[in-house]
Amino acid sequence: MTQKKSFIDVVNHYIESDTITLPVFNATASRVQQEIARKEPDIRIIERVITADQSLSSQVLKTANSAFYRGLSEISTIRNAITRLGTKEIQKIVLLATTSNTFRCKDKLINLVIKRLWQHSVGCAYGAVWICKRRDYNIEQSEAFFGGLFHDVGKLFILMVIEHIKQRNKQVQITP
Repeated sequence: MTQKKSFIDVVNHYIESDTITLPVFNATASRVQQEIARKEPDIRIIERVITADQSLSSQVLKTANSAFYRGLSEISTIRNAITRLGTKEIQKIVLLATTSNTFRCKDKLINLVIKRLWQHSVGCAYGAVWICKRRDYNIEQSEAFFGGLFHDVGKLFILMVIEHIKQRNKQVQITP
């Protein structure tokens, strides 16, 4: 007779076995983060890194021209977007654009939950920045943003475990 495992035991098994790994932080976003963290960030390097990624470039331009940020004229270059928005805002946009793809899965129901988790995480990230601006907690706004964005990473892991279990159960053929 087999003993049933609790869900916590199943999750612990996945943690210990390294069967599921969380998505790796995007290299482009990491490079932008490193440059912006310097005392004197080089806008040319930030521009070059963003421009090398077509998808990221289009997302930055789309955001810079959005109703929220739009100026008197449309922006058509990454350099102008950096100038209009500033490096701190570019840092947030790059982080959001490169990590949003990690919050997806094949299962429609789980994907819906992951989408809501992503929306909640983005809201928490901006909320953390808002709190940092109003209180002196001696925390960089970019660190607060990053912390708010990834504060529920454990939930993402659990959803990935559930998806993996569902996929595994679909593969098991039950014969009469």
